Amino acid sequence: MKKFRLLLFISSLLFTNLLLNSCSKDDDDPEVTTIEHISGTQSSYGNVGASAYVAAGAVEGVGAISGTVTENVNGVSTINLSGTVTDEFLLTLVANVGGFTVDGNLVTTPTLKIKATSEGFESIQGFDPGILIKFDCAEGDTYHTSWGNVRTVTHKSTTDDYPWNGMNIKVIKVEEPKTSNKDAKTSSGVTKIIYYANHNWGIVGVEFVFATGSSIKFPVRLTGAKK
Repeated sequence: MKKFRLLLFISSLLFTNLLLNSCSKDDDDPEVTTIEHISGTQSSYGNVGASAYVAAGAVEGVGAISGTVTENVNGVSTINLSGTVTDEFLLTLVANVGGFTVDGNLVTTPTLKIKATSEGFESIQGFDPGILIKFDCAEGDTYHTSWGNVRTVTHKSTTDDYPWNGMNIKVIKVEEPKTSNKDAKTSSGVTKIIYYANHNWGIVGVEFVFATGSSIKFPVRLTGAKK
């Protein structure tokens, strides 16, 4: 009888310990967020010599913005982007957002890196790392970023409803609320970034939305390059 009670006591201790360990693991282990990456074949927009352009006058206080892919290593493209900014508010904005260098009125992005493939675009360095656009997407799709934000597909055209470069095109619209602690230190009043893309023309616009409710949209024109 004593042996039975001893075995029962030991079994109870082992069972209780198992329960405590299970609860501790569930409570203490942080939830791991999976950061997805694009695949697909190399796009001409990521080849050396490809360019990006925003026309002067598209945004008040901003001159022409142009950039060129200067290097492609294992599918990761480095873009040297530069433009002239005369608006003081915009200068303060870009000076406080990671990835930009400001020298007087000249703004450059010497560390901007992306992946451009047949599947879409992914930010590697400069903008919050993570998927920017996937062409084969549906409204409601989400992409987690390295800085703890979530990009959400909020619109995918079924008709040519977006005016761009003198014509109407279909677009994918991806919204990225700026909510993480890292963003709070660098966003300078930016509450959301919206990316616009087309499966033929690539990224066609980037919009910054501010805490005041106002926004600035940069229409983008990409030109691909052959290898």
